[in-house]
Amino acid sequence: MGPLLSVLDVRKHYEVRRTLFSVAKETIRAVDGVSFHLGAGETLGVVGESGSGKSTLARCVLLLERPDSGEVVFDGVNLLTAGSEEVKRLRKRMQIIFQDPYSSLNPRMKVREIIAEPVRFHGMAKGKTDVEARVGEILRSVGLDEDFLKKYPHEMSGGQRQRVAIGRALATEPALVIADEPVSSLDVSIQAQIVNLFLDIRERTDISMVFVSHDLNIVRFLSDRILVLYKGKVVETGGRDQVFLNPLHPYTRMLIRASQGDFTLREEATNGADPSGCPYYDKCEDRKRECAGQVPELSGNEDHRVACFHA
Repeated sequence: MGPLLSVLDVRKHYEVRRTLFSVAKETIRAVDGVSFHLGAGETLGVVGESGSGKSTLARCVLLLERPDSGEVVFDGVNLLTAGSEEVKRLRKRMQIIFQDPYSSLNPRMKVREIIAEPVRFHGMAKGKTDVEARVGEILRSVGLDEDFLKKYPHEMSGGQRQRVAIGRALATEPALVIADEPVSSLDVSIQAQIVNLFLDIRERTDISMVFVSHDLNIVRFLSDRILVLYKGKVVETGGRDQVFLNPLHPYTRMLIRASQGDFTLREEATNGADPSGCPYYDKCEDRKRECAGQVPELSGNEDHRVACFHA
């Protein structure tokens, strides 16, 4: 059986003005030739600093932003060349959970309506009684009782709203869920509860997941494989233990030190890098002359690959 999802050489670039009043523009390479495969029931953790391209990649996979080039193959169908009806058919099997549950939930809808909407739209239940039963089942599966059915988003805590958002994503029984920084806006004590909910979902379903986060500790806890992004490029990828126990790229090592409190990130990654050299050249302590004029390609085996001349 082939992978459920294959992302092949996907690119998304933007032309932006250098300053508010400037005519000159620069190219922001938000996603710059990213490839990966995701199997059924597998969780891929995508990590990197703010501005590394993680969220743009997530949106490109679901066509919330259309890639400039490349392929996004889901269940054997290239979404970038498929017809609108075929994409619509596959939509219910691909869902996203956003960072901020308050802005992603309709403030004028009660929880009952928020979860019932995708159930009705995708025909997951027929008739009012079946829809109500399905909504109640979904709510319980994310740790909320039926008292929440009558609540509006503003009447709940951040953690409760994110549980509703997760329930809405699960309502269509998707094969793929992309979680884009789903706990970063929550208090630390609530983060652990939501992470445990994701772990529970993994254990009782066969859902494939792309978990996007800048928090390496959470990603390590949840993921089977890791994809490290820097300035829109994959600099390291491999099995969870291979990447965390034997990090090969200096950027990955820096992220791990930061997650352990041994290093403080001083600035965000930006995506306007000179494409003629290694994107990490300016920050790398191990850089050599050849790093400035040539972009390193991913090399290694399927279990662990790195884009570095000196790994």
